[in-house]
Amino acid sequence: MCKSLNYPAADGRIACISYCGTYEIVDDRVRHFISVSADIRDIGAILEQSVTLEHGRLTLSVSPAPAGGPGSVMDYVWSRADAAPLSAPSRPRGFAGKSFKPAP
Repeated sequence: MCKSLNYPAADGRIACISYCGTYEIVDDRVRHFISVSADIRDIGAILEQSVTLEHGRLTLSVSPAPAGGPGSVMDYVWSRADAAPLSAPSRPRGFAGKSFKPAP
């Protein structure tokens, strides 16, 4: 499992959460066991969040929110994307202003 998110920090700058590791789901909670992180202090940590899955939408809820303080909640919501048809033409994908094209 990998997570990399940008969010507005309390001081107005853009902050980043980025980590990887294994996870387990127990009832309505997910535990992330951090093995790689942008913040070295998080390595070895266990982060627990509530999880719901309804109508193709996965929601992880964190409390307190990273920039919100005590009592705040932040929801991370993922919606299932429709699958592309098999006959769809491939498109070059962009990265950091560069365009990658398949080899001829």
